[in-house]
Amino acid sequence: MKYAAFMPLVFLLGACGSTGMNLYHYQDPAATREEFTVCHGYGCTYRTYADFNDKEWAAIKRIFKGKPKDAAAERVRIGKAIALMEKYAGAASGTSGDLGEARTRKEDENQMDCIDETVNTAIYLKMLDKEGVFTHHRVTTPVHRGYFIDGSWPHNAAAVRENASGDVWVVDSYYFANGHVPSIVLLKDWFAGWTPPEILEKRAKKKQAAAVR
Repeated sequence: MKYAAFMPLVFLLGACGSTGMNLYHYQDPAATREEFTVCHGYGCTYRTYADFNDKEWAAIKRIFKGKPKDAAAERVRIGKAIALMEKYAGAASGTSGDLGEARTRKEDENQMDCIDETVNTAIYLKMLDKEGVFTHHRVTTPVHRGYFIDGSWPHNAAAVRENASGDVWVVDSYYFANGHVPSIVLLKDWFAGWTPPEILEKRAKKKQAAAVR
């Protein structure tokens, strides 16, 4: 596995989180689909070189073939494209086994927390935006929520802005395994602590099971 320079672990708290730090210094400004780095190992501890070959890139672009009927339809396409890009990048970087919610030990270098997921997803979104496949959206600054002192857990995610309404939509790849379609949710709902319903249900069942032991 080919690694880029080691990235220091800054402000990493627990399984996933930063106290609202700016993640841009983790990103690769020179990233292209022919060469980019995949963050992994929690807090972008490792960066592994990867690329999308011609066949893969053509498959990604096909998702956007034809004009979408509206912004909601385009967001569906964005989710499918990010999932496919994760799948290809995972195979190239050795991170295909990444699980949702950073559930493994921190020492597992092939797993990702929300910082890794945010940086990677933001890079993929920028590639798509640069390719000109978006009709209704543009990439915007990654977002964060939670500072511990306000009683909520720190979390980060990439985002896009809808052109017509100005609404920001969070593209959150953290909760699911590699290659799964990310959650795309309005920023105001995400700020309020939004978590995928299936994840909440899974947590509730686990809590119930623990209670009866």
